[in-house]
Amino acid sequence: MGAGSCPPRGAGGGGQPQNQHHRDAGGARCRRGADHLPEVFRDFGAALHLGASHDSSAVRLGFAPFTAAGLAATKANPAKPVKVFRCLVGKVRGKTRMWSSLAYRFRIPVTPAPVDLSFSGKVFDTGHGRNVFDVGVLYVDRQGRRAPHLSWLPLRDNAGTATLAPPAPGSSDLLVVMCHRGPLMMLANEKTWPSVPFLLELTPAPAGATPSTGPARFETLHREP
Repeated sequence: MGAGSCPPRGAGGGGQPQNQHHRDAGGARCRRGADHLPEVFRDFGAALHLGASHDSSAVRLGFAPFTAAGLAATKANPAKPVKVFRCLVGKVRGKTRMWSSLAYRFRIPVTPAPVDLSFSGKVFDTGHGRNVFDVGVLYVDRQGRRAPHLSWLPLRDNAGTATLAPPAPGSSDLLVVMCHRGPLMMLANEKTWPSVPFLLELTPAPAGATPSTGPARFETLHREP
C-alpha cells in the first residue's frame, strides 16, 4: 500500500466495517418496527374480532389451515365476543393476560342515543416495562353491508371515559375491543404472566351530552408503509 493511500473499509484504520454498517441499519429498522408495534397490534386485534363478528361467511377473515384447525379445536373461538348484551348498557369485571385481546358485543337499538363508556385496567410494572390497554369501539353491520367504523378511546394510565356518538344508520352492533399489550422483554413462559383485572361499563349519557369520540372509517386507518 503506497504512502498517502487509504485502507479499504473493514481492513483497519478509521473506516467502518461493512458488517457494522449492516448491523446499524438493521437495528434502526428494528427500532422503527417497535415504534409501530402498538398500532399494528391493536389494529390486528380489532380486525380479528371484527371478522369474527360477521354473520356472513363472505366477509369473515380467513386463516391458514394450521391456525383454522387450532381455532376449531378450542371450546370457544377466542375471536368471538366474550359476552353479548341486548342493549347499549352493561358492566363487565374481568381479567386478561398481556399480549392478548378480547371483545364484547352490545346490540344497537332502533333509535340509539349517546352512551358513556368508562374503562379502567390495572397498571402492572414488570421491571422491564409496563402493560398498556387499548380500547376500541367498532360500529358493525353483522351482514357486512356497511363499512365498519372504529374509534380508539383516549386512555391515561389505562383508564378513561368517553361519550360515544350514535352510529350511522345500518349498524347492528357496538363492538368494544380490548387489546392488552405488555413489555417487549418478558419471560418466555406464558404461564408466569399475570392476569390483569379491568372494569368496562356502558351507561346512558346525560341529556344534552356532547359526544367526545367520532367514528372513523376502519379502512382509512390502514395505509401503505
